[in-house]
Amino acid sequence: MAAADPVRKYLSVARDLLDAIGGDAALAGGLAVSAHGYARATNDVDIVTSVPLPEVARRLEARGITASLRKGDRLEGDIPCVSGFVGDIPFDVVPDLVTIGAEEIEVGGRRLNVIDADTLIRMKLRAGSVRDLDDMAILALIDARFRKRAEVLSAGNTDAGPRLAAMLTDPRTQARARALVRQARPPRKQ
Repeated sequence: MAAADPVRKYLSVARDLLDAIGGDAALAGGLAVSAHGYARATNDVDIVTSVPLPEVARRLEARGITASLRKGDRLEGDIPCVSGFVGDIPFDVVPDLVTIGAEEIEVGGRRLNVIDADTLIRMKLRAGSVRDLDDMAILALIDARFRKRAEVLSAGNTDAGPRLAAMLTDPRTQARARALVRQARPPRKQ
């Protein structure tokens, strides 16, 4: 199987989910990070929506996609979601806990509804894991506009803001970002 095939499978699942849920849904998570310029591996498809979760489950079931509504344990930091599998690919559909902005971005040859940069930044800051902040740091280091928005939106976040600032100045993170930029550039003609 070619390296692009797994990505194609994830994008196909994302398209199916977005089509089933309807216009009030957008791609989030690792695939959204990739759509915004930092192509990285992911092991699931994440969708965010303003559609009530019981309705999401109904719409997915109507399309033959088996899904279960999970309440989540707020004491553990979990949120309610609709989860399931399309083939062997897991997915989660979460409610819009932050105000959602979305835009159509070409991903894998098709335009998909993806959370916009501000929404991505707010969601990643809210989650605050090392992986989430690393995503933000890399995107900020490869795109100056993204960096400016990340700095503005993280300014009031007393936990994640300083951690993101530290990652932006970390030489290892900077080196990874430079390597990604070099890989994205076409080779120079001699």
